[in-house]
Parts: sequence; C-alpha cells; structure tokens
Amino acid sequence: LTRSLMIFGQGSMRCHPYLFDTLQALQSDDPKQGLKDFDRLFFKLAGGAISSTLRALVLGVSGSRLARHPQAADEFSKVWYQRIDRLSAAFSATADLALAVLGGDLKRRELLSARLGDVHSYLFMACSILKYREAQLHSEAEDVHAKAAVHQALYKAQEALIDFYDNFGTPLAALYRRIAFPWGRMLKKPDDEQIRALGDLIMQDTPVRQAFGHFAHVSLDPEDSFGRVESTYQMMLSIEGEWQAFVKAQSKGMLDGDSIEAQLASAVQQGIIPADKAASIKEYNQRRYDALLTDAFEKSFFTAAQVKKDDEAA
Repeated sequence: LTRSLMIFGQGSMRCHPYLFDTLQALQSDDPKQGLKDFDRLFFKLAGGAISSTLRALVLGVSGSRLARHPQAADEFSKVWYQRIDRLSAAFSATADLALAVLGGDLKRRELLSARLGDVHSYLFMACSILKYREAQLHSEAEDVHAKAAVHQALYKAQEALIDFYDNFGTPLAALYRRIAFPWGRMLKKPDDEQIRALGDLIMQDTPVRQAFGHFAHVSLDPEDSFGRVESTYQMMLSIEGEWQAFVKAQSKGMLDGDSIEAQLASAVQQGIIPADKAASIKEYNQRRYDALLTDAFEKSFFTAAQVKKDDEAA
C-alpha cells in the first residue's frame, strides 16, 4: 500500500505546487471565486508541466552537463548531483503526464503509481548518500562506497522511469521516454569491478567499516560466534604482511615439512618471516580454521530436543 499508493499518490497531492489548490478550487463553496481560482491555477499547472518537460529535454540532450548542482559540491559529488537533477526533471515531467492523462485513475493503476514512487524514493536515497558523504571525513574507501551506492540508486530510478514508459500504454509514453533519454540510458548497470572493489574493502579496517560497526553488535570474544570471526579478522590485520609472505612461500613449495610447525620453522630459517611472528601466524591459522568451520551436531542433540518439545506439549 505504501509503495503502490501513498508515496506518489498522496505525496504528489501535497508536494505538487498547484495540484492541491486546483482541486480545492473545484470544491469551493463560492462557484464564481472557485472558477476564477481554477482558471488561474490551471494555466500555472499547464505552464509548469510544459516548463518541466522542456527542462527534461534540455538536460537530456546535454547529457546532464547543463544540470544544476550545489556550489559547495566537490568534483566527486558534482557529476552525481547533476544526474540527480536531470532525473528529477524527467520525473517531474513524467508525473505531470501521468496526472494529466490518468487523473484519479492513477491510484487504480497501482503498478504505475508504484514505479513513480520508486523513482522518488531512489532519488531521495541518492541525495542522502551524497549528504552523508559530505558530513564525513573523506577517504578513498568512503568514495568507493558512495559511488557504488549512488550509482545503484540512480540506476534503479532510471529503470523505474523506463518501466513506467514501457507500461503506460499511450504513444505519449514513447515521446516522453525520448525526451528523458534522447541518447539512450543515462547509466549502465553497476559492473563487476565495483563489486570487486567493495569486496576488497571489506577485508580492510576502513573508516566506513568502523562507522557501520557503531550500529551493529561487535564482539572480540573468541567464544562468541560473532567475536570468533571479528577477533580472527583483527589478528589477521596485525600480521597480514607476514601471513601473505608465508602463504606465498607455502604455495610455491619453498617450505620444508608437512606440519604447520615445520613449515613455520623453515620460513623463519629462510628469512621469509621474522621469528617473533611465527607463534602469531600459527595461532591465526588455527583461529582462521575454527572461524570457517560449519557447526556440526550429534544426532543425540536433535533427539533430546524433540523429547523436550514433546514433554512441553504434553
């Protein structure tokens, strides 16, 4: 209900600069004054629709280069704000089209209303992402996360608009799609390179990871299921260089012995790792293995659990 009706249906009634007042004029107790107000508001409504359509066309043809952006925006944010401005213009023009053609029937075309609600929601998310980034101390990790998140939000907003045009069912939809995207889609789907970059950052103790940790349960207790993984991760950070050197030598067959102890001794002897790190590497290897293990239970565990359940039911 929220997605299909409230976000766009009720939102447009309150956010549109003229729509609510126009409907109020139609319901006025004074017919003469109501008609006078309606005529004035109707021309404003029509003028606004034409203006937003022309603006969407100009921004589409220019590839967002003529779009507005906050004066304080840096080079990273500027291009994304311009894309938000372009999609906002297309959204405004498309909303006016939907209201003009469908009127009150729009609330019964729930899938169309939902797509317009999606556009609004994703544009809001994109603005929030950029605003959040501005409030933080900038880092490379934050820029990578912000780029991936805002790209995803704007791509989904774009696709929701295109899906709306494809399902609107009138020739005007094809025209408005050409107005909004004269050169085709503005954004491609986020690629694997972005996903790999985020995956690499997961394994680093970045400011983004630390910030997200404030809103999650974090434990360093190795006996705790979450703490087992986190404490192992923190230990890995402290010996990452030595561990990578050891694993590399191990994979190349440079180390003597079959056990981890013998291989560590060989690595120390060859100068691959310092002697004072050997014990830490051994401990990390064991904790890493424990963290990766899947929980296993004896059959008797389930039998006992079923007996307890039956007793409680009785």
